[in-house]
Amino acid sequence: MKKFILFSIAFFLINHVFAQTITIAEARALPEGTEVTVTGTTTNGQELGIIRYFQDGTAGIAAYGGVLESVNRHDSITVTGVLKLYNGLLEIEPINDLVNHGPADVQIQPLLTTPSGINEENEGKLLEIEDAVFADGGGTFASGTYSFTASGEDGIIYLRSNHPLIGTLIPVGPVNLTGISSQFSFSGTGGYQLLPRDEDDIFNDAPISIISSITIADLSTDGFGLSWVTDVSSSTGVFYGTDPENLSGNQFEDNNVTEHAITISGLESGQVYFFRVYSVAGTDTAKSSVISAATVSLSSGEMKVYFNKPVDQTVANPADNLAQTTSSIWDTAAAWIDKAMITLDIAMYNFNNIEIANAINAAYNRGVAIRMIVEGGNANIGLEFINDNIPVLERENATGSGMHNKFMIIDAEDTDNAWIMSGSTNFTDFNMSVDFNNMIFIQDQALARAYRVEFEEMWGGSGPEPDPSKAKFGEEKSNNTPHQFIVNGEKVELYFSPSDGTTSQIIKTIMDADASVNFATLVFTRDDIADAVIDRNSDFFVTVSGLIDQINTMGSEYENLLDNFVNVRSFLEVDGQLHHKYVIVDVDSPEDDPVVLTGSHNWSSSAENSNDENTLIIHDALVANQYFQEYTQRFADAVGIEEYAFTDIGIYPNPVSDQLYISAPDLNGKIFIYISDISGKVVYSEAMQTVSGNIFSVDFSEFDKGLYTLTIQDGVQSETLKVIKN
Repeated sequence: MKKFILFSIAFFLINHVFAQTITIAEARALPEGTEVTVTGTTTNGQELGIIRYFQDGTAGIAAYGGVLESVNRHDSITVTGVLKLYNGLLEIEPINDLVNHGPADVQIQPLLTTPSGINEENEGKLLEIEDAVFADGGGTFASGTYSFTASGEDGIIYLRSNHPLIGTLIPVGPVNLTGISSQFSFSGTGGYQLLPRDEDDIFNDAPISIISSITIADLSTDGFGLSWVTDVSSSTGVFYGTDPENLSGNQFEDNNVTEHAITISGLESGQVYFFRVYSVAGTDTAKSSVISAATVSLSSGEMKVYFNKPVDQTVANPADNLAQTTSSIWDTAAAWIDKAMITLDIAMYNFNNIEIANAINAAYNRGVAIRMIVEGGNANIGLEFINDNIPVLERENATGSGMHNKFMIIDAEDTDNAWIMSGSTNFTDFNMSVDFNNMIFIQDQALARAYRVEFEEMWGGSGPEPDPSKAKFGEEKSNNTPHQFIVNGEKVELYFSPSDGTTSQIIKTIMDADASVNFATLVFTRDDIADAVIDRNSDFFVTVSGLIDQINTMGSEYENLLDNFVNVRSFLEVDGQLHHKYVIVDVDSPEDDPVVLTGSHNWSSSAENSNDENTLIIHDALVANQYFQEYTQRFADAVGIEEYAFTDIGIYPNPVSDQLYISAPDLNGKIFIYISDISGKVVYSEAMQTVSGNIFSVDFSEFDKGLYTLTIQDGVQSETLKVIKN
């Protein structure tokens, strides 16, 4: 009788789960908000996070939710949940019921197609594309999008943070590419992308291949060196030129090696060169995609940094390295526009300032050739003030913030007057007077010409008038600009979004810190950047602090950083936005390469994946210190948000054997305590809610004898005390 009852219950449950099961194709035809039950075989596992794509014989679909964490690739699952459109992707979320039937009897085989097959009809399906060639071949994968071509068509792949392919070589030659057809588009249309899952999804069976990145080294005024590795012994060659479509120069060495090195010399100073390396073994050839590099310029390399709010000059190092501030930063921008004698290219997210408009008109009237690109989704009232004959291109139908750059290029063909302007400042009255911003001007022809390559990619050509039919924005752009420069003897790096993997460079800059990290940013929603900050903060020898303005933005990392004991402060309550996007590394540690990273790129996925952005990484102790003067004042400004400060913190007994008691009469709220041993390793951490007048304790009984440091933080204040365990 008992067996019969159990069988009946099981029969009832099975019928309950599967009674309403429909095909995935039928589910995809239903309106958003409909609850469906579908069964299929998964095509991915944890490598794509907590999303699972699965297929039946009719179609594919995605399901999203933490309940899927234990579901593996090739599992057969039945999902009950609600249809939802997330940035164009149809998925099941929330999931109301999940049954994992275990490994499926038959695995899903990819559908052979071309890049045009990454579309709505195939969304959620596993695809295979033959003879795919990556535009960035020879580089290294980071998170973000990467363009490729196959069968005369264009496509993109997307790698999320922590993807297994990050840090691996971008294939140099044709490969067979497997991945899941997906979509990400704020407008809900377009944005189709392929999601490879791991290294097995990129297959190369060529008889000779380049198996390393292409390394650029020894930059000089007349050339640079190149090196790479092939999997079989072969010759060493390179085609090069200033036109990526016409690489007329050629150097070749018939040396039959696997480790290749070649130097290109006799080049023009301060010029952007494009090149393609190649190696020949018998009748077979491996060649890279077209890559760019810049020779060192003969320009002065002068750098001028400006802030539109007061800074703390008491931390200037040396004492005469005073950061420049102005309450009318529009005059500064206008003054640099007045320097232009030949050409002026402006890429500006938003523009309404009349003084800058007047300077642009004055430049036009003295014969300067002017081109402007703006974000079409903004009012850009300033365009009404400039001469109607000045050509302007607006980025239309953008996702995210769109054309979010804030840069100028002045006289790129004049060695002594080639300047670029970058930083966080829009040409709007509010951004320049109320919000907190920075501008940096650099006199360097190589940088100016590199910025011009990016400008003309968006402009649609090199002519005086834009060509909207050829203009490329967002994910359509390629990684076609140089990244390494020597400016007045100092290393400078340049990256554009979303083509250049900028987030990975932000992470690398933070992870390279040996002594300090100080950041100030309007938006901070990237988990991977937060992980880097937390990692450096856990190093006893690295001091980390930061400022975030929009702490309540969806996905903000503010609470995450606080929970991991990072000394981060909110700027939300201070009048005016903290509009910066900078990080300063090792500012007071000259032997550790002081660096400042600045530009238009917020620490967000929109900046990484869809916006047009620019980022400079400047390895210069004086410039880093000037930004630190700004940061020190802003960090002090944020203190006023909380009215209390640590006073009269006491610990006893010290030395301690068992319980260490902590008294802090003024503490009232969420605090963080962590204890580190003499090596800097955190051996104890706790977050707690305190009430004014509380005395609390930490159990030291299990600690080894020795010296420890006890740190108390509340997100605003931080105090460290020494404790001896006897």
